[in-house]
Amino acid sequence: MPWFNIRKPGAKPNEDEITQPASEPTPEPQARTLPLHMQRIVENRSRPQREVSVEARRAAFERKRLAIEFDIAQGELASDEENPWNHRIELLTEALDTVREDQEALKEVPKEPYAPVPPIPVTDISVDKTDAIAVAFTIAGHGFRYEEVLDWAERGHTVASPELRVVACPVAEIIPDSIPAELREPLTRHLTDSIAVFATDLRDRALDDEPMPEGVTLADLARECPACGGWADWHGRCEACTRRKGQAQALRMEQNRLLQERANEAEERHRLAERLPLARRRLRDLEADIAAFEQQHGT
Repeated sequence: MPWFNIRKPGAKPNEDEITQPASEPTPEPQARTLPLHMQRIVENRSRPQREVSVEARRAAFERKRLAIEFDIAQGELASDEENPWNHRIELLTEALDTVREDQEALKEVPKEPYAPVPPIPVTDISVDKTDAIAVAFTIAGHGFRYEEVLDWAERGHTVASPELRVVACPVAEIIPDSIPAELREPLTRHLTDSIAVFATDLRDRALDDEPMPEGVTLADLARECPACGGWADWHGRCEACTRRKGQAQALRMEQNRLLQERANEAEERHRLAERLPLARRRLRDLEADIAAFEQQHGT
């Protein structure tokens, strides 16, 4: 059966029927705890300071006077025409002149020795990509072969080294008889490196599914460098030019270092001379403080 509210509209409920919740006591605010480092600061401030003895204060005055007198001596030395900073600046300037002379001399280096190499064809180019990659070709009837060295990794996987290992490289056999005796050894070193670069390029072309170069000759592996006149490799790089660029870079770095050191010496000299009047004024103020202190505490 439905329940109907029979109370009259607007009638207030009986106060006895209303259940008042039990009042709870209001919690008192808790004091905020300071962090440990702040507690130490407050303790140090509240702790009574020990009175500094007269002798300790006199010693502190003396240390401060010695420091200011040193600044004055440095400022007077820097203001003098003959000073260590000017001497060091002169030495650094001489070193800079030597570096500039070396830079000019490097520009005037004579061309590297060079002898043309006949265009002997490079034939029988092959790249085997099964397991370890092997690169082979023939120059003047002599076979050249390079292979990647396989290494065993975990779980039985093989890892191929990116460097090619020389299996056959009879460079001395392909040096033409027309090459002068004094150039045979330098040319042998160059061709050894250039042929290795050529073999690496063949390997990379095969991995990228690019066509193999055609019409390659021995002259392409020892072309004349347009910059220094020596031999350039298959990619046109020249060992002599690389060495000269390294020397030029080292000279530029040395020049920048010397310039920075010279600027630092000049800046320090100017700073000390500029602070000399301030140091003298600080010394006068300190002498007045010392005199007042001695008058108060006696000598």
